[in-house]
Amino acid sequence: MEKNNQKINSLVKRKTLNKILKKAGIKRASKKAIILLEKNILEEIQRLAKELKQEMIINGRETLKEKDVINSINKIKPKKEYINWED
Repeated sequence: MEKNNQKINSLVKRKTLNKILKKAGIKRASKKAIILLEKNILEEIQRLAKELKQEMIINGRETLKEKDVINSINKIKPKKEYINWED
């Protein structure tokens, strides 16, 4: 098995991901799983940053504010789909 010692400059480190998974009840995770999680988290952060930029442009400001973050997170969150059992 090949070691992956490549340093990735991300906000959430592999060690932190392992701790979070352990708190959630996952005892072990493969390195490939951790790397995949790390990449997906980075993509989500980039997607959020784009949405934040759009929110600032819409409001005509150059400074990011709390309400911009709240609005952007609400737009990105997957909407719950409710199934109507009566149909």
